[in-house]
Amino acid sequence: MPVLKHLAFACLLAAGALAPHIATAEITAPTPAFGAAAKREAITAATKMLIDDYVFPELGAKAAEMLTRNLDAGKYDAAATPIAFAAQVTQDLRDLTHDKHLNLFADGAFPGETLAPLPPSLFGFARADRLKGNIGYIELNGFMWHPLLRLGATPAMTAADKTDALIIDLRRNDGGDPAAVVYLIGFFFDANAPVQVSDILWRKSGTTDYDRQAFKTEPTPSSYLDKPVYILIGPDSFSAAEHFAYDMQALKRATIVGQVSKGGANPGGARPIGAGLWLAIPTGRSDNPITHGNWEGKGVQPDIVTARDESFATAYALALKATGGKGPSATTPDAVTEARLLPPQRTTAAPGAEAALRRFIPAMAEGRVPDDVVGGAMGWLAGQQLAMYQADLKRLGALEGVSFVKVNDIGEDVYEARFENGALIFTVAMEPGGRIAACQYRPK
Repeated sequence: MPVLKHLAFACLLAAGALAPHIATAEITAPTPAFGAAAKREAITAATKMLIDDYVFPELGAKAAEMLTRNLDAGKYDAAATPIAFAAQVTQDLRDLTHDKHLNLFADGAFPGETLAPLPPSLFGFARADRLKGNIGYIELNGFMWHPLLRLGATPAMTAADKTDALIIDLRRNDGGDPAAVVYLIGFFFDANAPVQVSDILWRKSGTTDYDRQAFKTEPTPSSYLDKPVYILIGPDSFSAAEHFAYDMQALKRATIVGQVSKGGANPGGARPIGAGLWLAIPTGRSDNPITHGNWEGKGVQPDIVTARDESFATAYALALKATGGKGPSATTPDAVTEARLLPPQRTTAAPGAEAALRRFIPAMAEGRVPDDVVGGAMGWLAGQQLAMYQADLKRLGALEGVSFVKVNDIGEDVYEARFENGALIFTVAMEPGGRIAACQYRPK
């Protein structure tokens, strides 16, 4: 799952949403030898989470009982490494629950199938093109954390504003942040009239009760109104990508073209369970206010089903017909692209990023969030992680220097921060106003 390359599952976010590229990886001691005691520790922690927090309480209790039974029967004895153990436990959980969001994984080995490498993007937006016939084309390969996605959505959607119809390609998009989904949907409705897009039912820990979280559109910098929209999906479209397609379909704001998607509608987050292992556990389920259902287990059903290599050609032909535009038949967007509308990815540091980090790091080491340096959502997240930041930064001593390394493959700046007793790698994204929109760190 490519977007998972950009995940650091160090905290369970507000409302349990599994949101890409925002959490900070706490510096921990080396994992001890992986044996029977470590496996039992992990299973014990996992079973408690399944009983207390899995979105379906009865099924969670059955899964917990199954894991304990398998452990006692010696089913996991042959797993010599955390990765092998995690793979077997995940398979057992999937066989019982059929929940594609339920995963056990080891540090640095994120769950999911390995797909072809993705191209560089602007916070998930790989392309925003104008095609022949004045048709817009956007390839979105991941729903980054809401503040990050906004940084890509604004130039992509603003650039597409003058096209007569729009194709949004989610065939390589394996999900992300539900709030980012709702933000993008907002571009297709009147900014002054909020639309209820979807709800998520979150299980209250340790109970069989749920809280309902309603998601409504919010104002966006531009609006793509009263024009045809076509969304391409396929068997690799997952989670938040399905969320976007399903809700746009339910709202009758887009025609879905392609093949049935993967079928994962239960968001959650990942938590450590010891022995260098993490359990990604769904704690909520989507509930669309129009259909009163979701796509879990069955996938999003296209309005127009095509063969896998015919999705783009079908959508492009439909867009030309709907708008009266003229263009040749084409099986790929490259064959009919007239202009690339996204700015080329930067290779130099974002203005203000280094200065912001030089203020952010010492403040966090002192145990305070510098509100004048970080954006709203990042300020909240930094507050949630303040103790972790402070503990790690204090161990490293005084900050001695910050130097730019590169721009990474989604458009963030990468910096090396040097301390008295070591170094960390920080990735940072900046808001247009010069504050930090997102930041994370890892050992060098």
